[in-house]
Amino acid sequence: IVHLLIAELTIRSGKGSNMVGILNNSKLFGKYRKPVAIVVFILLSVVLTCDLSSYVVAAAELLSKNIPAVDPQLWKLIFYVFAAVVALFGLKVLGITEKYATIAIFLTIGCLIIASMFHLDTTKIALLPESFKDTLVYTSIVMFAFNAFFSVPQVVEGLDADKSKVRKSIGLGMGFNALIILLVMIFCLLSSKTITNPCIEGWSESIGDWAKIVGLIFILLALFSSYWAISFSLRDLWHSQFKLNEKISWLIATLPSLIISILITYIDQGGSGFNLFMSISSIVEATLLGLFIIPNFYTLRKDIKISGSIFGHFGFIAPAILSTFAIICICAGGIVNVINEFNGVYLL
Repeated sequence: IVHLLIAELTIRSGKGSNMVGILNNSKLFGKYRKPVAIVVFILLSVVLTCDLSSYVVAAAELLSKNIPAVDPQLWKLIFYVFAAVVALFGLKVLGITEKYATIAIFLTIGCLIIASMFHLDTTKIALLPESFKDTLVYTSIVMFAFNAFFSVPQVVEGLDADKSKVRKSIGLGMGFNALIILLVMIFCLLSSKTITNPCIEGWSESIGDWAKIVGLIFILLALFSSYWAISFSLRDLWHSQFKLNEKISWLIATLPSLIISILITYIDQGGSGFNLFMSISSIVEATLLGLFIIPNFYTLRKDIKISGSIFGHFGFIAPAILSTFAIICICAGGIVNVINEFNGVYLL
């Protein structure tokens, strides 16, 4: 819903391929559009940098577990080099790499699912969290599904603002994402001897040594593809707002994620920094959507009644209400998780 909502705003704004461009044409803030756009740019920069930092940290933690001979800080540098370089070459290269990464992700998941058929144990399923607070904490993970909304304006631009094609593209993208999440959750719970963080580790370990390698490849592909998309969005944001050289914009967009991921080791004592980055990002994203994007969508209600929306018969009220409720939950979960992180309680 959120992705389609942003697509609608992008189509109607008719300007730019990023979130700030949408708000520059907003009717909601009147003469304050420019200051609001600056605030949104700062928030976007913070949240995207947190996202990128979390991917660097997660990859380094995973690789250092499997190849401990290499220092974790060096793994961060290695991952950064291979992940950041794609955004340097533009949208075409990004599209090609994402395409083949997606195919590889489905192949690795398919291997694990087929193999786990021989290691099923239905007595291990426990889906319900122990408390309402735990439930809120888990909702902050939904931030990862929202990450893709930063690429929606670029999708709209690439498909020439064709509502039908944009709706289909977003539906397929989020549908594939949902399918992978559901398959991983179901088969991980059914076949894992232990639940680990990330869950793929425990799942693949229960199948066999070869599956551990496949699981590692899957997670790295997911981290790489996420870093590619987010870093390109941030590069585009810097380039469009300040008219900087694309290479300079790329460096500004990606280098802080490496620096912060290295420094977090000395700040978040006892944790890897991954959960902290994820929680901060979820809070900022929820705030951004709740204060700026959804109200801006609501101002289009008269135009939508006349010309229709990308939601078809659903109009604007139901999407706005549902997305607002989800955003409140995510923001609350992120806050709880940040508090837990600093208190040394690692629920995720």
